[in-house]
Amino acid sequence: MSGQRTTPLHRIIPALVHIQANLDQDLSLDLLASQVKLSKYHFHRLFLEATGETPKAYVDRLRLEWAAVQLR
Repeated sequence: MSGQRTTPLHRIIPALVHIQANLDQDLSLDLLASQVKLSKYHFHRLFLEATGETPKAYVDRLRLEWAAVQLR
């Protein structure tokens, strides 16, 4: 990838994968930021830029969607 700029989405993909695989676990900002080796402040900013949601809003939405599927 020399010469290519990494986008915010590319930078947070490991955290997105971790979230999907661990919706029933602790998904704190500190833990997610450590997944991609960023400070929690930098991670929060990149996550919001890439997804349009804060990490907490994203996790909460996925958990609600998962619960709704389980109720069907």
